[in-house]
Amino acid sequence: LPTENFSFCTDDKHIEDILRQGHINYNVRKAVELGIPPVQAIKMATINTARCYGLNHLGAIAPGRQADLIITDNLETLPILAVYHKGQRLEQTDDMPVRKCPEALKNTVHLSPVTADAFRLPVTREDAHVIRLDASQITTTNEMCHLETTDNYIPADGFSKIAAVERHKGTGLTGTGICSGYGITGGAIASSVSHDSHNIIVRGDNEDIQSFEDLEGKTTANTLQSTYATMAEQYGATVTAVDDLNQTIQLLLSDRIDATLNSDVTANDYMTAQPDADIKIAAVSEDATQVAIPMRKGEETATLRAAIDEALNELSEEGVLTELSEKYFGIDISQAE
Repeated sequence: LPTENFSFCTDDKHIEDILRQGHINYNVRKAVELGIPPVQAIKMATINTARCYGLNHLGAIAPGRQADLIITDNLETLPILAVYHKGQRLEQTDDMPVRKCPEALKNTVHLSPVTADAFRLPVTREDAHVIRLDASQITTTNEMCHLETTDNYIPADGFSKIAAVERHKGTGLTGTGICSGYGITGGAIASSVSHDSHNIIVRGDNEDIQSFEDLEGKTTANTLQSTYATMAEQYGATVTAVDDLNQTIQLLLSDRIDATLNSDVTANDYMTAQPDADIKIAAVSEDATQVAIPMRKGEETATLRAAIDEALNELSEEGVLTELSEKYFGIDISQAE
């Protein structure tokens, strides 16, 4: 198979996967594993792409070309022994300049006020179009499903409501529909990453709680006298007293309460340990909770406090706190947001 017009890309590859696996070099190794000759695979990562985009100063080691290159000792496994940019060898310890983000790329979400009425979806015919998500694929299928006619469709029986909200010019235009196969229950999800229009897409089967203000009139569970119980009451919720988190989760899963307030650390820790639990984070407060290590006052604890501060700073600088945080909580809690 001729490969002169083939190139690699890493469109939409998660940054954590790039850190773990590599970037285009990973594509080259994978192609070789699958039977592409090493030289052809390397050309797909270099000269083919340069020719495609008219980058005549890149893509090859030759007179007149920019000296961007790597040194390796194995064309199949492609270990990178050294990297050169514009003829200068780069070291991992070098400070890499990061270009300032152009202002034109910032603040690009422009929305009119969004209300619940924007997501109203009348079903006027018993046979309705449903967008079915194909399992483990990026494709969807249009299928006809029997639904009850209604002035406003409420998700049920494995179906979710889906909406596209125009976010470029703040026109307020919103399109709604029904999808299946997404698997979300008891909540909603939204994203402005949606190729290729990048409007805000939301899915979900529970439209009741989307913010802290939505707690008014709802029932929550927390240990009494806790900060979270007080916070829930301030938003108008009725607080059910519990002894611990496990009791709270059981009440939540059995629909005996509507929600609970807790730290993102606790929530992510539980969801990491119980990935199949039917719970999700519906809203996050912008107010950070301060955590401290209590000690006795006096000079006798000054040395201990200094030692703890030094140890924590060292673990932070070495990235150990971030590593432990992501391993046990699924998020980085070592840095204040």
